[in-house]
Amino acid sequence: MATPYSGIVPQLPPWFFEPKGRYDEHLLESELLKSNPLLDPHQRPL
Repeated sequence: MATPYSGIVPQLPPWFFEPKGRYDEHLLESELLKSNPLLDPHQRPL
């Protein structure tokens, strides 16, 4: 399947490169959303 970048970017499988750096997961917790009548989650990822 040809894309506009076919001539520029080589066709490599997505697992070809090992990710660098780190992934941090944080949760934001809201006291105001705990009693929300719309039932929105009171914990949200950042």
